[in-house]
Amino acid sequence: VRMEITRVIPMTKAEPTQLHVLTQLQERIAFMRYDVKENMTPRDLAWVQSVALAYPGGGGLYKAAKALALNGDVKAAEMLLTKACKVDDCRLIEVVWKQDAEVTPRIAAVRWPN
Repeated sequence: VRMEITRVIPMTKAEPTQLHVLTQLQERIAFMRYDVKENMTPRDLAWVQSVALAYPGGGGLYKAAKALALNGDVKAAEMLLTKACKVDDCRLIEVVWKQDAEVTPRIAAVRWPN
């Protein structure tokens, strides 16, 4: 816009782009409130993964890995757990994962990364 005003580049007649600065923060908050479960839609699984990878931290990656495990994608769940251990101290995540694995066979099917 500044370059248009100073006539460095020609003025455009297009409508300005709508900017929503808080969109990503809203997604993060929605993600934190979202309960992962079995039988999630592919769209919901993709959304959970994209938010978890946009804000990589142990808790978010754990939640995404749990969603994938509950929905049968063992390899992707293992990959996210490996990432979680690279970006965070995963001792607490391991404790919680193993507790979940005791009561949920789909989580138990996912190997904990070494």
